Amino acid sequence: MSEIYMKAKHFAIEHYGNLVIPDEPRYDSFSEKYVVNLSVHYPRLIVNDATNERIVNVLTLEKICQLSYNASGAIINPPNKATCLDGLSESLNLWNERIERIVTKAASNELANVQAVHHFLNPIEVIMNWIYHFNALTEQDIEDITRTERYWDWINLLKSLDVIVPGDGKFGLGNIGQGLRERSHGKDELVRNVISHVLHERYSYLEEIMNINQLSALIHTNSCYYRYCIDADRIVKKNPRSMHNEYEKIYGRRSYVEFFNSLMELSKGKVIKYEKPYITANEEIFERISSLNLQHTITPPI
Repeated sequence: MSEIYMKAKHFAIEHYGNLVIPDEPRYDSFSEKYVVNLSVHYPRLIVNDATNERIVNVLTLEKICQLSYNASGAIINPPNKATCLDGLSESLNLWNERIERIVTKAASNELANVQAVHHFLNPIEVIMNWIYHFNALTEQDIEDITRTERYWDWINLLKSLDVIVPGDGKFGLGNIGQGLRERSHGKDELVRNVISHVLHERYSYLEEIMNINQLSALIHTNSCYYRYCIDADRIVKKNPRSMHNEYEKIYGRRSYVEFFNSLMELSKGKVIKYEKPYITANEEIFERISSLNLQHTITPPI
């Protein structure tokens, strides 16, 4: 091990704790200094509330901050502990966001069966219902809809996915939309298939650009449960109360009444199961997630 590495290791333990470990130093010829990335082996304790089994898994959070040394081996402006904690928090947020994307993709078919999801994504249902019955939606049809500007956002979303395509002042089914229709038995199944496709391919867009807060709360609730299973590498049963505490740590204040209602909505759609008094997984969804061989490592950009 190099002298710089040993210095970084001692500095990290003394100032940040023994969970923080240095990577091998690299020399930056442009700035003429050694750079050492710091990572954390972050232990995750998961409790199966039905059996009280306690499972510990480790999440590796890479590059939470850096140490720099000059050619003589002297440290240069080291980050304080607060900066390291900020890097740790950012990496945990990235992990949570990754889980949301993975779980939403894996559960998109089942989420499309949830009544509340149809309510939140009602414009998709309106658009696809019309095209199913009349083969095309004209620009005049769109202008006649209340909140026309908002509907154009949904039109553009479906267009970006090739669900619908423009032509001669109207919108018909694109190649993806036609394929979804051929797989569907009737209008209702077409709508579900389109919603599933949108969730699978564009959930981040729905959350960040379309800003559908109620849909986000439902997705966050679902991710909150499956995060336990991902961290434990197995299906675990959770009490809704303990889940609610974890939810508020990650996403902020939300009443238990609303949280529990989201769990029941998800249970009705078979996204999760409610085996009173515990929440457990839909085994098929967990198998889809497990098949991805998700690495418990996060490497944020510095």
